Amino acid sequence: RRMATESVLPYILQAFNRYRSGRGVFADVADLVDRPEELDEWDDFNDWLEMVTQFGYLVSLGWVVPITFQWAFLSNYFEARSDVFHMCFCCRRPFPGAPADVATWRRTIEIIGYGGAAW
Repeated sequence: RRMATESVLPYILQAFNRYRSGRGVFADVADLVDRPEELDEWDDFNDWLEMVTQFGYLVSLGWVVPITFQWAFLSNYFEARSDVFHMCFCCRRPFPGAPADVATWRRTIEIIGYGGAAW
C-alpha cells in the first residue's frame, strides 16, 4: 500500500499533468532535469520511521514467528526498489547537507535492541 501511494500514484499524477500540458505521458530525463520545481521534495522521515518500526517488530516478535525475518527481507527488497524509483522519477534531488536527526534514530534503535535483548 505504501509503495503505491509513495511512488506509483505521484508518477501517475505527474504523467497526467504532462499529458494535460501537451508534453506527452512519459517523462524524458531532460524533462525531469529541466523542470525540477514540478517535483516533490524528498522527505526521509517516513522511511526512517518504517525501518525503525520494522526493526521493533522483528526484535520483539521475530522469535515467535521465525518466518518474519524472510518476510522482512522481501519487504525491504521491494521497498528499496520503490525508493529508487521514487527518488529518480518523483522527487527533486535532495539538497546535500549534514543529517540532523540520524542520532535520534540511532538512539531509538539502540533502545529497541536493548529492550529486545532484555525480553
